[in-house]
Amino acid sequence: ERTRKAEDELTKMITQSEQHLWDERNQKNQLIKDVAALEEELTRLKAQRTHDERFIQDLQEQVQQGPDGVTQDGNIAALSGAFSLEDELNNATDEDRQANLPLELSRFKAENELLRRTLGSTG
Repeated sequence: ERTRKAEDELTKMITQSEQHLWDERNQKNQLIKDVAALEEELTRLKAQRTHDERFIQDLQEQVQQGPDGVTQDGNIAALSGAFSLEDELNNATDEDRQANLPLELSRFKAENELLRRTLGSTG
């Protein structure tokens, strides 16, 4: 009887230890997946930052050079009337729209990415 009881207790302890081990392994695997997802997100964000920095640099160069050789001060005065990027794009003439095509494309890409992230987090 005592031997049977001791055997049952040992079996119970072994079963609990095995279950604990499986739980720890599953948690470890989930953490590995989470780290991989975070590393992917970090890589994506770094690429986005690099793209944004290049785009900003291109825009700054365009502002400094101006489409007709206008000085930087003249360009800043002309741009100061624009309240936002959207206003600037909406108020652009057809000729300006062609010059602002990369700007508009970048805006659409940013909106698209925002929609993807929003839909991805809710769906």
